[in-house]
Amino acid sequence: MVRIIIVALLLWVSPPSSLLAGEITDIRVERAAQDEIEIIIEGDYQSYQAFSLLSPARFVVDLEGVQLKDGVSPSLKVEGPVVSGIRASQHDNSLRVVMDSADSSELFHSTIQDSEGALLLKCWMPKEEKAVPSFGYSPPPPDRSPAPRLPA
Repeated sequence: MVRIIIVALLLWVSPPSSLLAGEITDIRVERAAQDEIEIIIEGDYQSYQAFSLLSPARFVVDLEGVQLKDGVSPSLKVEGPVVSGIRASQHDNSLRVVMDSADSSELFHSTIQDSEGALLLKCWMPKEEKAVPSFGYSPPPPDRSPAPRLPA
């Protein structure tokens, strides 16, 4: 009876290995341009979900049915204006990969491409929009004179 309880507890605490069929074999960063990076997550995952969080700004990718392969670093420090760091942690039957924005008050822009055996994220900071010149035209100032009094 005690053995049955112990086995049941072990199965309840740790997810079955069939749910974690895949492994992430590498997470790396490559610089695409001065203000753009590519994050490559290599491995065999079932599916993924991505979302952003603010305060501080960060982008999250949950990879279903996968774990981080032994020997792959769960955190990376990234230099540059886009991402300051990447960290990975196990959550139930998924691996969560978090990319912290270099500017904690503003989230970077990104695209995700799911290719065979890898997830490719292109990340860049939004460009500041420059004011459009008015070419000499400016609207007249609003009329701030008091309203005329009507005779009583």
